[in-house]
Amino acid sequence: MKLLTLFRPINLLLIVLTQSLIAFRFLPNFYTNWYYWTITTTLVAAAGYVINDIFDVAIDAINKPTKQIVTVILPVPKAYQLYFLLNIVAFIIAFFVQYSLLLELVVISLLLYSYARWLKKMPLIGNLLVAFLSAYSVIFPLKSIEIIIWNNQLEFFCVFAFLVSLFREIVKTIEDIEGDRAAHCKTLPILVGEKTTKFVLYFLIIVMLSFLLYSLYQNHNFVFAFYYAIIGLFLLLLTYFTYYAQNKSSYHQLSHLSKLLMLLGIIGLLI
Repeated sequence: MKLLTLFRPINLLLIVLTQSLIAFRFLPNFYTNWYYWTITTTLVAAAGYVINDIFDVAIDAINKPTKQIVTVILPVPKAYQLYFLLNIVAFIIAFFVQYSLLLELVVISLLLYSYARWLKKMPLIGNLLVAFLSAYSVIFPLKSIEIIIWNNQLEFFCVFAFLVSLFREIVKTIEDIEGDRAAHCKTLPILVGEKTTKFVLYFLIIVMLSFLLYSLYQNHNFVFAFYYAIIGLFLLLLTYFTYYAQNKSSYHQLSHLSKLLMLLGIIGLLI
């Protein structure tokens, strides 16, 4: 059962939930081929988590020794086999569905590999990549019909997913600073310090609040106003926890709060 945590099942569930609701809300007649895109996205994302843990063996031995899967439960060669298997299954499905899907999955897989191997050790670049892929995953099932009709709600969820994911990724770099420093990573908190990195988090919260106000201006609707108010209050709560975060445990809680914020954004698709 512990082996399942290697795939970050909650994160994968959020991907499935988000893409399912997006397809339901924005695809004409709930277009049937969208689920192939969601299945393959989930497989490639799971493979990304596996390769990330393979390259993070030394870092995880410091940051989360009791939760380490690769080498402790799953030998590295078996982890590589699992990584290739997940990608190959996704590619085979995509090959029989749509060539554009196959091409995009290959690119995403290469980006995730680059992130795990090199980019996550650099300041902000890896964080921005993960945030971009999170936002891109929002519209991914819509590409099953190769037509994306933009509206204010879809724009909101893409930008919201990008900002929340970027916030969470930066929080995780603070949380994992001990292991990252030992592995000679050059993440943002290692380069500029925890205090300055917190100001980056405050800036992201301000950007999110500003975007909420802009979205509220675009949607003159009481239900949307109530929904945005809840998100605004949650962002203020996030600010409070960011200010008082001082150790690994508190940053871990802050990371979970940002994941709850993402879930709150997903719930908005039901409005």
